[in-house]
Amino acid sequence: MGEVYRLAELKDAERLLDITYRAYETIRELGLHWPAATADLALIKDNIAKNECYEWRRDYVFDAKKAYRSTNYYSKGLKR
Repeated sequence: MGEVYRLAELKDAERLLDITYRAYETIRELGLHWPAATADLALIKDNIAKNECYEWRRDYVFDAKKAYRSTNYYSKGLKR
């Protein structure tokens, strides 16, 4: 039991999509067009692959995610 933070993997994408969709429900209801609010599986996988996307589990239950733009992203010659 307890809290665990770990770097998300592509196999976590569907679970991350679910929590992202639920987290941004109010934003969608307000009609705001934020990328995270309308994310699809491809966007979530892209986020995991190109950024540092962490998941947080509490007592073995997936609770949240946090993504950070990787400082290595541009140094790899990748473009946004």
